[in-house]
Amino acid sequence: MAEIAENASGFKVLKISRAEIVEKLGPKGAIGVCDYCMKSPTMGYYVAVLDQWLCPECYQDFIAGNTPFPEDSHVESIMFNTYCRIFEVKINQVSPGAAK
Repeated sequence: MAEIAENASGFKVLKISRAEIVEKLGPKGAIGVCDYCMKSPTMGYYVAVLDQWLCPECYQDFIAGNTPFPEDSHVESIMFNTYCRIFEVKINQVSPGAAK
């Protein structure tokens, strides 16, 4: 089941299995491969600011090497809220300070 993935950088992220990605987004063309390296892990991370699903390795690289830009927060929130609805994740699951 998809869940919010907390991270020190403050990006809005969902941890989603490949099976869920294919089940819910397959009709829209999702095939469950990392948008960076094209690997097909069983679990990955939807990064709202990128609107991309990443394997664990690419996700860690992204989080370690990037900082959120305030001007991206509006679009990031729209995408995050949309995917929370698609994957039935309650947004109030976020602990204080987890995702800005």
